[in-house]
Amino acid sequence: MRKQRKNYSAQEKVAKYSFWEKYKMSLLRFFNPRILMRRRVLARITAGVLIVLFGLEMCLRLILGNNTLVDLIEFHMEETCIIGLRPNLSVSFSGNRRKIPAVTTSANEFGYRGKARTPNKSKDAYRIIIVGDSYTFCLGVADDCDYPTQLENQLIKYHSTTEVLNFGTPSANLDQLKSRYEKTLAYHPDLVVIQIAHNDFDPSLCEILRGFNMPILRIITKSYFLRFSLHFIIPIINPTNNEPISCKGKIKRFGKFVDNISEIAKTSNIKLLVTSFGNPVKCEPEVVERYLYNRQIPYMAFPETLESHLCMSGKHLDEKGCRLYAAVLADKIEANFHIPIKPKIGEQYLPSTH
Repeated sequence: MRKQRKNYSAQEKVAKYSFWEKYKMSLLRFFNPRILMRRRVLARITAGVLIVLFGLEMCLRLILGNNTLVDLIEFHMEETCIIGLRPNLSVSFSGNRRKIPAVTTSANEFGYRGKARTPNKSKDAYRIIIVGDSYTFCLGVADDCDYPTQLENQLIKYHSTTEVLNFGTPSANLDQLKSRYEKTLAYHPDLVVIQIAHNDFDPSLCEILRGFNMPILRIITKSYFLRFSLHFIIPIINPTNNEPISCKGKIKRFGKFVDNISEIAKTSNIKLLVTSFGNPVKCEPEVVERYLYNRQIPYMAFPETLESHLCMSGKHLDEKGCRLYAAVLADKIEANFHIPIKPKIGEQYLPSTH
């Protein structure tokens, strides 16, 4: 009777070989001419792609600036995606969408821009805190030239104990502005100015990049190529964050925001002023003013028609624009809160008030 031949599996065949036989086989497989050729082709393609991407990144930085401001931004993923500034850090910034002359931008030991002032203020001090997005942060403007600092320089001549703190944070939206507003309570402000813009209804950078750990997040946000790529990748991964907000949705969200800040101001006995560049809710031009008027919150809209007069650097105020905005804001503060300041140097630019 013929003996049946046993079929060994691949693992069983390998197990029969000694260590040196296995070693010889792996070397032969590794140095196989066909496999080596494929690896060389793959390595050349990979090297070529990396060189092209590196060249593209360098070209973008030469055209758009160094984008170092990302190093200054701090993401608190565990606190519902609050965006802040990293304390005691200074960067040389030359733009992130349009190249500008390099300026020094820094955050003080308490994590906000400008002079470092402790939460405890002196009894005779009149403290104003300005909360806002990149417009208030004054992206592209050097330290001591942002509009909160220029506002203090104007007010201090006629009210020597005035303090103005800049709590502006790039990429903040309405949710982050509310969180930053709540943090100002620890600094015992007499007046809080909240600046809003049309893009504050969009998801913030922190919300868009939720799910990435911090080292990867730093790499992504510092690279132009990776950031631009995310505009195509994120809608596929998380489409809900990229759906456009309807007009009714914006109105509802703004109404909730106003109710929250109004309630906080009443319980904390803090005066409140809201400012904006143009109309943040463009689909309903009067809704912002109506909401704030019904809650007795003073409002100042800086007309969009004056953007050319402000000499905007890209999308944000430059030093001249900050100086003019500070003048208009000083007039509004004097008119509503009776702080004695110089004659109304910004009155000609101010729209009609309530």
